[in-house]
This record gives sequence, structure tokens and C-alpha cells, in this order.
Amino acid sequence: LYRPQSYAPGKPCVLLIHGGGGSAHKLARQQGGNRHWQVLADREGFLLVLPDGTKRRRFGDRRQWNDIRPVGSTADDVGFLDAVLDVAIQTHGVDPDRVYITGSSNGGMMTFRMVLELSERFAAAAACIASLPVDQSLMRQPSRPLPLLMCNGTEDSLIQWNGGPIRGRNGNMAPVMECAAWWAAANGCGAGQWRRPLHAVDRPPPPQTAHPRPHPRCCQQGPGGGRVCLAVDAAVQEAVRREPQGPLSQPWDTPTSVQDIHRGV
Repeated sequence: LYRPQSYAPGKPCVLLIHGGGGSAHKLARQQGGNRHWQVLADREGFLLVLPDGTKRRRFGDRRQWNDIRPVGSTADDVGFLDAVLDVAIQTHGVDPDRVYITGSSNGGMMTFRMVLELSERFAAAAACIASLPVDQSLMRQPSRPLPLLMCNGTEDSLIQWNGGPIRGRNGNMAPVMECAAWWAAANGCGAGQWRRPLHAVDRPPPPQTAHPRPHPRCCQQGPGGGRVCLAVDAAVQEAVRREPQGPLSQPWDTPTSVQDIHRGV
């Protein structure tokens, strides 16, 4: 939990969900985009909640969420996060009508699950490096439309743009644009969509194209590069570049962009 000095009862809350193999502790001390959330909380006075998933391995602080995929953890993470929000509202006086959720990778797919099963608890959501599974037999329909931002990379080898299995038998995912279309239909959006290309840092920018104005209920972000870079710190960008998950996209201030979506609803 990060409660800035500028926080006061009645302010919003952002639920920040770590990725697979991460933890709240790791997320809180990371440089770049994740640390930037604390800067935003200081500036805008919202409560930042960083919950922990269950331990994935016997040793080490490596945790995971029982997300939208029909594989992996069996923990009741939906119930856990629901209870975490109750504490935030009852103990810290969070405005229950201004609760937001965001996460990346395993955390992004957990964000999807929370929106599907508890959409009434959130004002908006943002999921990065995430898609929906091909097997959607266990998925629920959200109870109401919800503003949603998706952030994906066209050359990400983990969550592949055109769909496919996640290495390590971690589920078979649908193509990103099919996922975006599913959410658009669930939110009652029209056929128009908004995409903002981010070319890879080692490549020239793609031709610019016009994009329709985003529907207020569904903003879809489709970078034209590789893995979406969530960090604004140069050292973190270089570390991500070395990972075998596709070329790094141009630096993009994800926390500020996500918070802009939250602020606009």
C-alpha cells in the first residue's frame, strides 16, 4: 500500500497488479514506469494498492495470479482482490465510485478477469501485455460496460499479436485484435477503433495513418513495435531490450497514459 501525504478520504484508488514471477515488493522498488505510479499518486493524491499473488515457486519471492486462463493457479484471487478493495474503502475511505485497476502480463490478464467478474467495482481498467484465451468456455460476460485500455506489441513473442501458445504450457491466447474486438462488443462499441503506433526503437517510424476518435468505452492501444515498454527509465528500457520477447517499442509513459484514461471517466 502506498498512501501519499496528499491523500485524503474520498480520493480515488488504483489497484496495481504485478506480473507473473513478480510481487508487490518488487513492483514497489522497480525504477521507471512502476515507480512513476508513486510519483503520480503523490501529485494527484490517490491511494495506490499493490497486492501480492500466491507464491509460484517453493523458494524466492515469485508470485502469480489465477487469471483469465484455464491453466495455472487455483487460488481465489478474485475473492482476495474483492476483499482488498473492501479494506481500502472501509479503512482508508477510498471513493468506491473511483476505483481503477491495471496490470501487465499475468497482472494484465488478472485485470481482465476482475473486469469480467467484478466490473461493478471499477470505474475503468487498463491491461498491458495481455490477451484473452482461445478457450473462453469458463469466461463470464461483464455485468456492465467499462472503459478499457489495451497495450500490446506487434512483435511480442510472449503475448503474440497474432495469437498462439505462451511458452511453458501457460495457455493458448487469441490474437490481440480479436481480443480487442471481443471487448469492444462486450462494451457495446461500434466498429471504429483507436490505435496509436509506437515503432521499434531500432526501426524507422511506420507511415502515419488517421485513426477514428476513440469510443468513450473502449480505447485500444496497438503499438507498431515489439514489446511494450512500460518504463520511462533508460536502464530498465535497456534491460527489456535484452529480453528475448521482441524488439523494444519506443519509450511510452504508460502510467501517465493509463491515469489519463482514469481521469477522463
